[in-house]
Amino acid sequence: MFLTKVKLKFFCFVAGILKPFLTKYQSDRPMVPYLYKDIIDMIKKLMYLIVKPDIIDKCVTLTDYRNIDLDKKDSMVKAKNINIGFGAKAEITKLKARDIISSAMVAKFLTESSTFVITILKKLLDKSPAGSNVVRSASIFDPSVILSEKSNVLQKRLSSLLTHLMKLNILKPQKCDKITEQYIEFVTYQLKFNIASFQKFEKDKKDLDEKDLDDFYFTDLNLAAFPDLSFLIKMILTLSHGQAAVERSFSINNSVLNLNMKEDSIVAKKIVKDHMISNGLKPNTINISNKLIRSVASARQKYKDSLAQSQVKNKKKKNDNEKIIIAEELRVLNAKRIQLQKISDSLNEEFVASVKLAEEKMDITLVSKANALKRKSEEKGKEVLKLDEAIELIKEKRQKLD
Repeated sequence: MFLTKVKLKFFCFVAGILKPFLTKYQSDRPMVPYLYKDIIDMIKKLMYLIVKPDIIDKCVTLTDYRNIDLDKKDSMVKAKNINIGFGAKAEITKLKARDIISSAMVAKFLTESSTFVITILKKLLDKSPAGSNVVRSASIFDPSVILSEKSNVLQKRLSSLLTHLMKLNILKPQKCDKITEQYIEFVTYQLKFNIASFQKFEKDKKDLDEKDLDDFYFTDLNLAAFPDLSFLIKMILTLSHGQAAVERSFSINNSVLNLNMKEDSIVAKKIVKDHMISNGLKPNTINISNKLIRSVASARQKYKDSLAQSQVKNKKKKNDNEKIIIAEELRVLNAKRIQLQKISDSLNEEFVASVKLAEEKMDITLVSKANALKRKSEEKGKEVLKLDEAIELIKEKRQKLD
């Protein structure tokens, strides 16, 4: 209870490490080439809170970070040296100065904080897409990686990516050979003659004015001479890095929904909203053209036309449903009629056979039996006639619906 404020400040501190990554990837821009490096950077920042710095400084790849035993005390800093953020530290100092909390309570909090960070790290190391071959290898298309990494490292990652895509039957061996040749040429010559473009791209990224990767590759650089490499770059840049667009659509739905709105109204409002968002428009920046004025002026008539169309559709739907019901009724009655007709015919055959037998044997009891069969056959015949009348009435009803 006394440490609630401390815990909240610590959670805010950890959230501050995670938030930039989550914010950056709430985007529709092509981001996959950045994904591996950004995840590694986030893991590194979290590890600095609880793991000895000299161990972290030796790590380069995700495998290196995975090899750190987070359950081993030798890898961890002492409890008193765990980085919980200045806000949490300041709050602990205040509480200790007023004798509200004891050293044991602080020690327990630090242990729980360490466990909390370890849990996050284990999830990231085990479940994050950084472990994917494609995500790891796609970093070769991050301009900062091209500038900083050695050529042999880039070629090794490219080889790993192409091998993976070839195993999936996405690329053929001949295509992979051409892509490798073109990438080596691209890194060697394009980097040499377009170093200013690469450096400007990195500067804009730091100034939060980053250009999209597709614009950088296909506008700033000339990839016409590298058709096979262009194909691979397009493939990587079109990969999805998350569900931001789907989640954003739910937010848009909430902003356009009102009570008693019908489907057409929701669709129309979403089209307008999507257009404004995709073009960076605000209500006060939209040009009120004559075409727009005429469209708004005819809105009432369009609404009436829509209602008329809706009534026609509803009437047709109602008729179709009634036709289905009638068809089912006819099916049931015809099946019943066929069954009754079979019974009537069978009884009549038995009647004829009984009469013949009575004449041969001159037996009065067989005549009584034959008469009983005749009466039952006639009763079933009457039921068949009634069903015929009912079927005719339903057929007339069906004709009226056409």
